[in-house]
Amino acid sequence: MTRRISSSLDRDQLVQRIYDTADEPEGVAGVLAELSAHAGAPYGQSLVIAGGTELVEHGFTGADESEFASYFDWRDQDPRFFAAHERPGVLLSDTIDIDRRAFERSAIFNDYLLRSDSYYTTFGAFPLADGLVLAQAFIRGRRLGPFSPAEIAAVMSLIPHLRRAVQLRHLVRSMREELVDLRRALDFLPAASAVLDSTGKVVCANTRAEALFRERNGVHTAHGKLTASRLSDARALAGAIAQTAIHSNASSGAAPIVPPISIARLGKEPIAVVLFALRPQSALRDTSRAVRVIALFHDPEQHVRLKPNTVASVYGLTATEALLACAIAEGHTLANFASKRGCSEDTARTHLKRILEKTGTSRQADLVRVLLTGVAMRGLE
Repeated sequence: MTRRISSSLDRDQLVQRIYDTADEPEGVAGVLAELSAHAGAPYGQSLVIAGGTELVEHGFTGADESEFASYFDWRDQDPRFFAAHERPGVLLSDTIDIDRRAFERSAIFNDYLLRSDSYYTTFGAFPLADGLVLAQAFIRGRRLGPFSPAEIAAVMSLIPHLRRAVQLRHLVRSMREELVDLRRALDFLPAASAVLDSTGKVVCANTRAEALFRERNGVHTAHGKLTASRLSDARALAGAIAQTAIHSNASSGAAPIVPPISIARLGKEPIAVVLFALRPQSALRDTSRAVRVIALFHDPEQHVRLKPNTVASVYGLTATEALLACAIAEGHTLANFASKRGCSEDTARTHLKRILEKTGTSRQADLVRVLLTGVAMRGLE
């Protein structure tokens, strides 16, 4: 039996509830019952469709959703569907905007809609960003009669808020997914690392960096920004980040290398922060326009491990050259490597010269920076 549903919210409260759904798991479905009551309809349905066919979100209220589950099997016979796509952005009525007499003689009306008490409908298709469309419908049984122009206008006044809420929901979801992807990429790096904006705000950090920040011994975050425990270190770090960010807008040419910042720690050796600019062509900049700088944290008490085979493949090194390159990145000296390999330091130095040539670097510090970022992020450039 069809019955009206009375809303417990006034219009202002309803608008607020619509925007609340932008960050709720159920999305529009969480407010659909109140929207339907505002429309004087027992049933309501919201669909968010991507690319014309992919159902991204589906909300239904007022009856067992299974009664309407087969709608897509009937959609191609529904004149309301075509009317909505011919006049996007408008809430339409099945008594005004389609041929009502022909509709009541149709198979979809008699064999499908009447079985679910769907006699009258106000409906519309509302384009959103990025190829998304919000399809909205409110449904009544025969006893309540058709939707009046005043009722349709009242509901239509809420549609802009509903569209913005859905757009905001998908924007928030997209941002979260991008951050998850960025975090996964950073976790491939063998060292603690974070991406920053030009003010030093941490856009994303890998697992190692987050563990380092939680220690609050040396580097940490304050109000979302990377900083240091000692005031002098904090100032030096902020200045280095700002200086590095300046070079992030350059599309070509060698960016000057900002010297590593040494951050003092209590009871531990200082930690070195190496910063370099992310140019506009960087794939990480595509992920988040805010990203300008990547920070690598070298903790002498933590051992970094690189795979020689990967290093050799990426940079065209011989097996011995790859072993030496990895040893240097892991903090070993030439003398230590030569001793373990049973060769002279001069031989190790010759290998190092070839490594620098092949990696396009001129000193060991540059080599370490390239290895700690380039190997893991090669596929992201």
